[in-house]
Amino acid sequence: MRVPLSQVSHITAARDHVFLHAEGRTWMHRTTMARMETLAAPHGLMRIHRSAMIRPSQVVAVLQSAKSLKVRLACGAELPVGGAYRNAIRAHHRDS
Repeated sequence: MRVPLSQVSHITAARDHVFLHAEGRTWMHRTTMARMETLAAPHGLMRIHRSAMIRPSQVVAVLQSAKSLKVRLACGAELPVGGAYRNAIRAHHRDS
């Protein structure tokens, strides 16, 4: 089954598999996160961690603790934000 990337809220990865999350369901696909980033970025998804991408419009909260930053999505998922992506998340959340 093909999953339209326009419906995906977020993508997570483990080794050479990615998990596409949309409408309360999850689909596994064998590919790398780097390859998925190339495919998903034109559909509005952005990388936030070496193993996660999100649709920024789905972010309902940015959660800051002493040492970590996470985003909470409308579906309830909480995903970590990697150090290299923190400024982009903060800027996007501030602008929305």
